[in-house]
Parts: sequence; C-alpha cells; structure tokens
Amino acid sequence: MEMHTNKSDTNARSTRKKVAYVAVLVLVVILISVIVASLVHRKILADSSVEDPPWHRTRLPKSLVPQHYRLELKPDLEASVFMGAIEITLYCLEPTRYIVLHANLLNITADSVFLKTFRGGSLTLEDWFLYPKNEFLVLKSKTSLETGQRYVIGMKFQGQLLEDMRGFYRSYYTTNSTRRYLAVSQFAPMDARKTFPCFDEPALKATFDVTLVHQSEHSSLSNMQIRQSEVRSGGWVADHFYTTVRMSTYLIAFVISDFSFKESVTGAHGNVTLRVWAQRNAVIGGEVDYALSVARRVLVYYENTFKIPYPLSKLDIVAVPQMGVPAMENWGLVVSHENRLLYAQKLSPVWKKEAVASMIAHELAHMWFGNLVTPMWWDGVWLKEGLATWAAIRGVDAAEPTWMVKERYFVQSLHQILPVDSSILSHPLQLTVTGQDDVGRVYDQLSYKKGASLMRMLNTVLDGTFTKGIVKYLQKFKYANAAQGDLWECLTEAAQEDGRTDVQVKDVMDTWTLQMGFPVVTVTRDYSNGRVTVSQRHFLYDSEANVPESLRNNVWQVPLTFMSRDSGNVSRDNGAMPSRDVLWLRKREEDFRSSIDASSWLLANTNQTGYYRVNYDVTNWRLVAEDLNSDNFQNFPSQSRAGLIDDAFNLVRSGDLAPAVALNLSRYLKREREYLPWLAAERVFGYLHMMLADTNSSSELKVYVQSLVTPIYHELGWEHSGEHTTQLNRLTVLSMSCQYGYPECLQVARERKDALDSGGSVEPSMKAIILQYGSNRTESGLVAAILNRTRILVDSGLFTKEDLLKKLMTLVDSKDEKKLVFDFLQNNWDYMIEGSTVPSGLINKLTEEFTTHKDLRQFEDFLTSHPDMASRSDVTVALERIRQHVLWRERNEDAVRSWLARERHGRGARTP
Repeated sequence: MEMHTNKSDTNARSTRKKVAYVAVLVLVVILISVIVASLVHRKILADSSVEDPPWHRTRLPKSLVPQHYRLELKPDLEASVFMGAIEITLYCLEPTRYIVLHANLLNITADSVFLKTFRGGSLTLEDWFLYPKNEFLVLKSKTSLETGQRYVIGMKFQGQLLEDMRGFYRSYYTTNSTRRYLAVSQFAPMDARKTFPCFDEPALKATFDVTLVHQSEHSSLSNMQIRQSEVRSGGWVADHFYTTVRMSTYLIAFVISDFSFKESVTGAHGNVTLRVWAQRNAVIGGEVDYALSVARRVLVYYENTFKIPYPLSKLDIVAVPQMGVPAMENWGLVVSHENRLLYAQKLSPVWKKEAVASMIAHELAHMWFGNLVTPMWWDGVWLKEGLATWAAIRGVDAAEPTWMVKERYFVQSLHQILPVDSSILSHPLQLTVTGQDDVGRVYDQLSYKKGASLMRMLNTVLDGTFTKGIVKYLQKFKYANAAQGDLWECLTEAAQEDGRTDVQVKDVMDTWTLQMGFPVVTVTRDYSNGRVTVSQRHFLYDSEANVPESLRNNVWQVPLTFMSRDSGNVSRDNGAMPSRDVLWLRKREEDFRSSIDASSWLLANTNQTGYYRVNYDVTNWRLVAEDLNSDNFQNFPSQSRAGLIDDAFNLVRSGDLAPAVALNLSRYLKREREYLPWLAAERVFGYLHMMLADTNSSSELKVYVQSLVTPIYHELGWEHSGEHTTQLNRLTVLSMSCQYGYPECLQVARERKDALDSGGSVEPSMKAIILQYGSNRTESGLVAAILNRTRILVDSGLFTKEDLLKKLMTLVDSKDEKKLVFDFLQNNWDYMIEGSTVPSGLINKLTEEFTTHKDLRQFEDFLTSHPDMASRSDVTVALERIRQHVLWRERNEDAVRSWLARERHGRGARTP
C-alpha cells in the first residue's frame, strides 16, 4: 500500500518538530545553567565562607604538610591520555577546615574524593572545587583538622599526555617508517601538578610510593628500582617501585618507553647500578658508551669530595627525542635530550664529547645540590644551579684530567655572562618569586654562569676552606631545604675554624647576590711613591642609562689579587700583608702600598678569578702591552692573558678605555699559541667585525686579524691531531682564519668541500667549518624563496606559520638574511601572527646585528606599530642591545677606523 500526504499534514509535522527542538534546547540550557549555577554556588559559598580564602593567595597555606604519597598512573600512549589514583598522608600543623593543594589541567573524578584519619576513620567532605587561577584544588572538611594529627586524602583523576614537553608528556621517534611513542615527565619547576594533585612547592618534601601501569612491550622507569611487577589483564603490567627518599615534587620522574640500555656499576663502594637508556639503534651503535663511562667516574668523584654517599641504589640516564630543556636532574632518573647525551666516536665532533661530559657532570652534581639539599623557594634557583655548575667543572676535570677544564671553562663562562650582566636589564641573583612567570626569570644564564663564577671567586678566596664549608652545608641540610644565608653561615663557620677571621661570608656575598651587576675596579698607580689607589663603580655598557640612583651607589666587597713582573707586592697602607694574598676593597675607594718597581706592570684579578673588570691608568696599560708584545708575554698566565683581552675590549664598549689601548694590546696575539687567549680574541674580534660590517673598515679589520692568526694557523694546520685543547684551539683558529678571509684557509675549505661532495669523508670536528666556508652560500636564495612562497607553503598545509618561522631561524646567518626576514615580518605582520605565536628568540636573532641609527629607528617603528610586542622580554633585550651597538659606533667607530688605517700602512700607534 502506497501512502500519500497533503501539504497541511506536512506543515503540522514540521511545526511539531520545531516545538520539540526548542523544548529540548531550552531543557539543555536549563540543565547547563543549573550545573554552572551549582558550581558557581559552591565556589561562592567557598569564597565567602572565610574572610580571606587561602586559595586566593599564590602560595600554599602552612597549615598542612605532606608526608607520603601513594601514586598510580596508567598512561595510554596511543590515545595520549593517562588515568591516575592518589592518596596523600598529611600532617596538620595548624587547625583548619581547608586542604589546599595544587592541580592543573586534571579532571578529578567527583565521587572518588575522600578524607579520612590516618587510622582509617572517614571524615565528611563538605565541598571540594578547583581554583584554576592559582592552580589549586581545595577540599573543605565538615570538621576542623587538628594540630599534630595525620590525615589521608585521596582521589582518582585523568589528564592528557600533551606534546608540550611539560608535565607528563608524549614524545616520539620514528623507526622503519613507524612512529613509536614514549611518555616522559618534566616537572621542574611547577608542573608536577599537571600530572597528579600534590603540594607542588620545593620545601614540601615527602616520600613517594609510585606504581606505573604500561603495556607489556614497554618498560617503565621512576626514581627508584622496581620492587614488584604485576601482570594485569589486557596486556597491562603494573610496576611497583620502592619507596623514595624524602624529596620535592619537581624531582619525581617517569619514563615509559621501548628503549634499550647499557649497564655498569658505580659509586665509591661499587653499590650503584648505572644504566644509560636510548633508542635501540643508538645503544647498539655505542652512542651511550661515553655517557656511561663518564657518569661512572663523576659519581665516584662527588661521593669522595662531598663525603655523602649517593643515597639511591640505582641511577638511570635516559636520552629522549623531544625535551623542553636540555636535561633534568630527577633524583635517580636523569632525563636528557638525546642531542646532549649521545656521542658517536667516529661521527661526533670533539666538542660534543666535552658537551656530554659537562651535561652528565652538571646533572649528577644536582643529586647533592638541589636534590639532597633543595632551595626553600624558587628565589634560590641560582643557589642550586650555580653550585651544580661549579661542581660540574670539577667533576669533568676529575673524569678527564688532560682537558684542563677548570682553567678553561670558568673563563669561557665568565666571558659569556659578564656582557649579559653589563646591561641595565640585568637583575640581582636573588629575586622575589611569586608565580610561574617569575620562575622563568630566575632560570636564566645569571643563575648558572654568574652563580658558578661567584662560587669560583669565593673558592679562590677561601681555598680549601670552601670545600669544607660545602660539606658542612650538605650535612646540615640533607633531605631538607636551605636558603643562601644557610650556605654563607656554613662557609663562615668553616673559615673561622681554619683561622680565616678576615671573611664574613654573608657580608661579602650579599653584595654580589642581592645587588644587580658587578663593578669595574680601577687601579691607579703613583709611580713616584708606590701608592696604589683602587676604586669601584657599577659597570654598565651605557653608563649614562636612566638607572635608579640606588644602582649607581652600589658598593661591593671586592677580593683583590695582584701580581707583577718583579717580586714586589701590594699591601695595606699600614704595611700589613693580606691574608692568603687577598686584599679587600670594601669602600668606593681605598689606598694601598706597593713595593713594585715603577718600570714593572701591575696586574689585578690574577687569572680573572674575581667577578669584576679591571681598568688601569694609561702608564700601566702601556707597561702591560710592552711586555705582552715581547718575548716575555708568558709572564702573564694564560687565563690572565685571556682576561686582559676580554677586559680591554669590553672597557672600550663601555667608554672607559680608548680603542687604541685594546688594539695595541691585541698585537701580541701573533705570538700566542694557547687556547684561552684565542677564544677570548675570537669573541672580541667577532664583535668588532659585526660593528664594522657595513663600513669601509671591514676589509682593514680582516687584514689585521689575518696578520695575527696566520702564524698559529700554519703551526696547527688542518690535520686533526694533538691533545683535546689543541684540537679545540685548531677549530677556533681555522674558523677565524676563514672568517677573516685568509686565502689559503678558504682554498683548503673549498677543496675539502669538493671532496665531500664527491663522496669523500671529513673529520667530524672539521665538518662545520668546511660546510660554512667551503661552498658558495645558497641560504640567502633559499630564505628569499621561502619568503616569496610563504602563503603557498602555509595555505597548502606544508608548514604552519610558527614552524615556518622556526625554520627561517635555523637558516638565517648573515646580516642581509636577517634583515630580509625582519623586513618581511614587518610588512606581513598581521598575516604571520594570525592564529600563531612568534617563536621565542626570533626577534632577538633577527636584530642581533642591528648597529645603526637607521636600524634603531626601524625597530622602534616596529614596536610602535605593534605595541603588544614591546613588553616581551626578548624584545626588550633586543631593543637594549641595538641601543648599545649604536652607542658603541658613536663612541668608537672613528677611532677604530683611524687605528686600522694606520696599522694597514705600517704607522700603527705603538703606545696606548
């Protein structure tokens, strides 16, 4: 039977459908409104139930502290999610009805949240809610928790395994065209809360029982060894780990992967199992062998030096493909980016071996500095990072004694950080830290390199007493937390025991950690009577910058060390000799007595162990230059020669020294054969080269540098041989020779590039130089091609805008390329940032060679057009750097041009 309908029936049914849809929609809206209203009501009740809700503060309340966590996590690598369950034992310090802890981006299972007494009695939870603004989870008890009692809270939760490299995240690698996933944790500084509810502050240490549930084809790692493995249904395995030592949440770690490993035994008593994990091919290929070897030696050195055994029974070190930081010191489970850990004997350059050793030594130093003794709060980041960096140099030196790392690294590190600390944008080491943004500020180069350099300075002053004080500090605060004042107290106590009454460490070091920057110490001699006047002031590249008057009045307690060509010395004005050959400058200006002959130079800050720059009167600079430019140049230690070069050219940058003085000093490099002075020279001439790149003086600078580097170029040659430092020096010399256009160097680079293109091989250490200088540059054309096809590449889906910008960052090298990309961005800004973000460091990189007034105006116009960018820290740094460059050219360009012209024609000035 066939059915027929008329038009009126159709309209009626249509009307009824519309009414039904509207009714359903209204019902849904009502339900959503009820749910939202209920949540808001709970939130309002909670907010209004106390006058000053503890969840409105950025820090956790002090009423409760965690004692123990029982945590189970079950990540699904394919689905990129994880499930978890937790129980936390709490100790009540103050009566409270509110349990406030951290949770971020977690879905809490509503009916799973509970509160009970430690003995198991149930307590009623009146309410619980998330407070995302401060990343808090708040539980409200119906009855008050009592002082001195223990309680247990628990819940189940779910989260996502994101690929943002924060918290518990998903990483991957590709083998045989198949993507393989792994789960990795990165909790420092404040991301444990993204994985499980916890008291996520460094002072709130506790013990942990961890269970990781994974598919049987994977293995799991955590801080401790596996106690028991339990087979569960569906191909799942639950690994139960031994209880941890007392530790902070940011140090808990997990890795679930199908990686392989190599194993060894370490520890002063041979009681620590050491394993290095990586992708199977890397392990088979021996790329973890060096890391295993150096870690074994470094750990033993630390145990013997710090007099405290490594407290765990195992140490795993894992190389992962993606990581947001180079490496992380999780206790018992160090995680590193594979680029920083893997070393192939026949494929990796010589510097890579040192980089691996440095990374291993730094992360293992954290087992004592940071893990065993942890900063009270994130304002003490510099304390753990500075001490770990200081210790790591000794660790590498112990593992590789022929590398002379102690002599080299600190000067290298010092020369990198002093320019950063010479800007008005610098900051004190000890900063006020409230939230995540503030923590990002203190995890910077200053915490690592300035912190380590200050430890080196104090180590030099205290000598053997320093290590004694460090051991006291570790023993006193092990498994607990400390602030910088605690370290100063332990060091002072050790100094007094050793009869060092001249040093009150806190008084000294507070001037270096609580004040921004550092001083330039000016040494002025009276050659008629031997009086030496020493003064100090804050060193800034732009001394006329608009800085607070308080900064201009900064005074440091400066440890002074002196040496001279003859056997004379410098002493207090009353004739008293300094303790351990250290004189203290504690005022803005002081006078000392010198027995040094008037014809002899005086050198302050021997081996550049102090964290300051030194300037001299013009006569002393002349005496220094005369001896350097003679057969007696080795009267100055290698570190001091490097320091003189670095100080002189940076004093030119600040306007404190005439360019001719620094350039006259540099002539001696024709005689120099050691690595450190050439490393310093490479840096200072690199700056000159950049500043003069668009001037007629550029070619004259190249000729001058060629004249300096040619003698050592011919001695070292291209054959990869010699000790470790000789190999590093060769790379520096070859790079400078080619960069400044020495024809023979460029010719060899081209020949070796042709041989490489024909299927030949090159020594891995030389490859970068050969590729850079041995071929016609094609990057500019490639950069231009990408820019011309940006919209096509983006619209076709081949690149996201952000990925395209990141790719350009890896390609641009010359000033022309950087300018090309910056101009493109300026003209296409709205398109490029729509739905995207500007990669961190992009603007900084593109403008690093902006040196003219025209460049400055262009950048300022860009910021005016895009005011939202002006507040970014990297953009602020870029603007300040451009201003410094412009100021240098105003002050020094004409004088440098004149000196180079005279030198080119054989009429260079021979006195400062």
